[in-house]
Amino acid sequence: MNEITLVGENELFKFYTSDMVELSTRYARQKDLNNISLSGWTVMLAEEKKSGTQSFILINNNGSPVYETQSIEVLGTRIDMLKAARHFK
Repeated sequence: MNEITLVGENELFKFYTSDMVELSTRYARQKDLNNISLSGWTVMLAEEKKSGTQSFILINNNGSPVYETQSIEVLGTRIDMLKAARHFK
């Protein structure tokens, strides 16, 4: 079950967590084949109050948003690309 839980809000957005969001956070923090992880990074589900549009937000370990998408699959691909970029730095 993918129950969505409200964790906070501001004047523009509501922020949620869910099983899928937590799985994506674990995926970002998990080491890949090159032993690289996005340690301390988090995924949140944000819903725009005005339109109701939901997006997945990837947040780095400094608390800054790094990437936004409406597709969880695209988010997973971006996480893989960020890990690969760290490998080839």
